[in-house]
Amino acid sequence: MRPDRTNNSPIVDEPNHQCEDAVRAARLAHSICLSRLPNEQILIRDELGETVMHRVIRERDYNSAKLLLQKAPVLREMTSLTGETPAHIAIAMGERQIVELLLCGQLNETLKAALTRDINGTSILTASIIHGNNLIALWLLRTFGKKLAMLPNNFLMIPLHLAAAQGNLEYVKLATKWFPKSVDARDAFGCTPSAYAVQGGCLNTLEFLVEKAHARIGCVNRKGQSLLHIASLCGYEKIVRWILDRVDMYMILWRTADEANAIHCAAYHGSVPILRLLLLPWSRKKRQSVLKIRDGRGNTALHLAAMNGHFEAVNYLVAMIVLNICVISCVSNLMHEWLQKFMPRPLNA
Repeated sequence: MRPDRTNNSPIVDEPNHQCEDAVRAARLAHSICLSRLPNEQILIRDELGETVMHRVIRERDYNSAKLLLQKAPVLREMTSLTGETPAHIAIAMGERQIVELLLCGQLNETLKAALTRDINGTSILTASIIHGNNLIALWLLRTFGKKLAMLPNNFLMIPLHLAAAQGNLEYVKLATKWFPKSVDARDAFGCTPSAYAVQGGCLNTLEFLVEKAHARIGCVNRKGQSLLHIASLCGYEKIVRWILDRVDMYMILWRTADEANAIHCAAYHGSVPILRLLLLPWSRKKRQSVLKIRDGRGNTALHLAAMNGHFEAVNYLVAMIVLNICVISCVSNLMHEWLQKFMPRPLNA
């Protein structure tokens, strides 16, 4: 006997079968059903604002996506409630073929979809870099050029900022070759791609940006932080050494908006190797006066190292200066408070 068929089960072997809606047809990958549906049904959005094109891409169904695009090309431009186009979904899924399917063709037909950003201002090029899809990113860059490459997110970050932070040297080289002025582009925080390369600890990328793409090594962000401040604060010894080999020694004493210099930043992080590099250019007498400089909150480098419990940095700084009673008392009190807070208390007998 043939098994009974319920009303809910798909009847895929009958030529006259048709799914009742586009969502069901997409979920079951019924391309024939999709081809029979009128455009009015295909363009319907669900509760998330997504179309059937979003759905078939989530299912990685290339054939259905191709069919839908032929029936209703406008689907490539339609966005969800979060502002995502089908191309955003395809990039997140790592579906390079579907991305190319959606965005191939005449530029005047695909440019609007390519330049559409989500609610965070994330473009498809930015999204491809975030997801580490470099093949897609390079294809998008070559296809849509400057308009897409310079399209910022809500914080004015362009794709080059993110690529520099990730050490994506292949993208950085191509983008700066085609758009040289992008090397000094600033985001909402005043940071350039070089600053992001430093934050990401990407020395090779920083070296290329400064020496090959001619980015400014003396740039500062809105907080007044130079590349040297950032590298010292992050604890990247190799980057600090590289910068010091290329700048005047007085960059070490540049002040941020909080009146902190690079030595303060290194002490805050507790990096003894970086403190050595920053103090090396100064004579013994000058070194003592440099270490007495206070930031906007009245803290010396020694204060900052002690407050953050960096004992090795404290020992090193103590050895570098002639301590007076006031400084000794300050360090002693800070150490006592820190030990009381973090050291385990003895058990009661």
